[in-house]
Parts: sequence; structure tokens; C-alpha cells
Amino acid sequence: MSARGFLGAGNLQFSLIVNDIAQGFGDKRETSKFEIKPNSEIKELVSKGRDSYGQVIETVALQQPAEVSISLREADYENLKLSFMGTDGTGANQAAATVTDEAINAKLGKYVPLANRNLASAGLSVTNAAEDVTYINGTDYVVDYRLGEIKALAEGAIADAQALKVNYTAQAYTGTKILGNTQTSIRAVIRFDGVNLADGKPVILTAWEGVFTPDSAFDMLADDFGEVQLKGRLKTPAGKASPFEVEFLTL
Repeated sequence: MSARGFLGAGNLQFSLIVNDIAQGFGDKRETSKFEIKPNSEIKELVSKGRDSYGQVIETVALQQPAEVSISLREADYENLKLSFMGTDGTGANQAAATVTDEAINAKLGKYVPLANRNLASAGLSVTNAAEDVTYINGTDYVVDYRLGEIKALAEGAIADAQALKVNYTAQAYTGTKILGNTQTSIRAVIRFDGVNLADGKPVILTAWEGVFTPDSAFDMLADDFGEVQLKGRLKTPAGKASPFEVEFLTL
């Protein structure tokens, strides 16, 4: 390192560790904070002598695990999975379908979910169980087409707990799903691919194994873009001499 100061820029990569096997580095991630803090614990022998009470007779610094703090700027699927301590769920997918006579029980003034979401407004109908009475949308019930829910209106002709049949068309959609709070911690190899802006030279930091948990809740209704905050400690795996290393390169 030739520069006399350090002003860094860079990105992080994670290689998640599953069953003690690193899964390979993913895409580089936008990061607003990447802090590593080595720690030690000071043990002091303090005198209780008559003339030296309170003075330190001996001091030993004992090495403690290094701490790491990370702020990920992009709240995308992979980063939110870290924040929610989650795992991949089966894809949030729905095939297009025409549904006939789906049975539900009404709850006056409350939405009752159907088996599908993303409903087409055309062709939706609600009848009684005998199918000899067809109720009127907007008078007897209302529909949340996106969520696939029916609410019977108190002023309408549908009775509370009445058995109904619903005909509708469900439109297809695809998506992803996170199963939240299914992990106790996140383990990963961390790589910082950076540059010291003071001299333009590359800086690569590799932490061999970090154990992380979220450092704060993720607010889904924040007034600004959310960041994923992680904190953790670094381990020194077998075969390594230190928990992390920093390389200052001259290219």
C-alpha cells in the first residue's frame, strides 16, 4: 500500500456456505457500508495494596473474534432473503384456469379468499349453493381481483355464513417466494472487490467465513429506499491462518 490515505469504493460478493460447502460467489452487490473490527479483551491485574490501590500491576490483551457490519443498498430478492433469514420457496406461480362452482362461505363485511388470485373481471359470477340465485357485483358483494377475494356486503342479499359458488377465470402469473425466518444464521465467504481512490490501486479483502444475522428490521413502508443491514463475526476455518486477509495490489 503506497498511498498515505484510504478512500475506498467497491462491491461485495457472497459465497453462501451450506452444509459446510461454499456454493460459489454470486453477483457483485452494491454496498454502502463494509466494516471489519478486530477485537481484543483487556485483562488487568489491579492492586489492592495499601499504597498502590487501584493501580494496574499487569495487563494482558486476549484476542477476540472480529466483527463485521454490512449495509446492502439493493433490496432485491437475494438481499431480502438475507434480511428475512429466509430460504427459497416454491415459485409464486399460477397457471391460467377457468374455475367453475368453487365453494366458499360468506362472511359479511369480510373478504374471503378464493383458491386463485389475479382474476379476470369478465365472466365472474357468484350464486347461492343451489345456483338458482345470481348475486350482483357491487350490490351484494365486491371483488378484489388481484388478491382473489370476495366480500359479501351487509346491505346486500347474501346472508352471513351462507354457502356460495363462484365462477371465474384465473390469469397466469409467475414470481419468486421467500420462506422467512427459516434460518438461525447466514454463513458465507465474503469478498470485497475494491479500489483505493487515493491511488487508484485495487484492494481485495477476503473473509473466509462470516456468521451473520440481521442488524435491524426491514421496514416495508420506509420513506426512503430500504437497505439490508447485517452484522456478524468472522471465523478462522481449518487451514487458514487468519479470519480475513487484505491484498493491496499493484497492477
